[in-house]
Amino acid sequence: RSERHPSRWLYLGHICTVFRSTLLGMHALWAQNVFSTELRDAYEELFRRTSGHPINIDFDRAVRPSQERIDFATKHLERSRIISTYSAAATCAFTRRMLSAGSSFPHLESLILHPRMALCREERVMADETMALSSRAYHAAATSTPRLRNLELINIFMPFDASTLTSLTLIRTPESATPDMLPPAPFLDMLLRCANVERLQLSHWIPQLDAAVTSCRSRIVLPALRSLRLDALRSRILSLWSYIKVPASTIIQLSIPNADTF
Repeated sequence: RSERHPSRWLYLGHICTVFRSTLLGMHALWAQNVFSTELRDAYEELFRRTSGHPINIDFDRAVRPSQERIDFATKHLERSRIISTYSAAATCAFTRRMLSAGSSFPHLESLILHPRMALCREERVMADETMALSSRAYHAAATSTPRLRNLELINIFMPFDASTLTSLTLIRTPESATPDMLPPAPFLDMLLRCANVERLQLSHWIPQLDAAVTSCRSRIVLPALRSLRLDALRSRILSLWSYIKVPASTIIQLSIPNADTF
């Protein structure tokens, strides 16, 4: 989309004062491009031109963001409408900020955290610290994100309220060093809040559902679900399947390790 490429429209501001005035008044346009890779060193000026409009914090997956860009984004995280990063350093900084006491993100609609870039020694220490949140995060109160619709967490976990979501992706790569996923009870409580979710992906995220935990529960109904992808051991998929109910029209994709086929 051309609005995400400032080089295609920025020159319009040099044609005449009318065009320049019009362009400067398009605050939503500047807000989408504060962290554009085409204007990598101009993020402070671009931020000033947003005039308070919710911003996109979208770090390109192919470019490692500088610490200055990460610090600036973290400082203004509450103003974000979209957060998307593939940097471990940015993921750590953003997660810490979002989990801090009293944090609220009233504009946030999409959150994608995927720390897949190569880590230097300092970043690996930060990443290990943040990844460890998954062992205790379900005890914490979810960060306030009343408008959040899309959530993707890859090899990381933070508490969230699934009741506002329409798309949820939770991925833990088998080779990752992250701790195990949520225990059965909070995992099922999370699914119970997914009544509005239309697209759900759980990759290596399904815990071993203990009969003692699930015996007193009724089946979890996911009435809005259109697409479901499950990547897990056969036993875990079958166990989960016995506790959820999805529409007959739901498109289902299953991925089972080669050593654990039907």
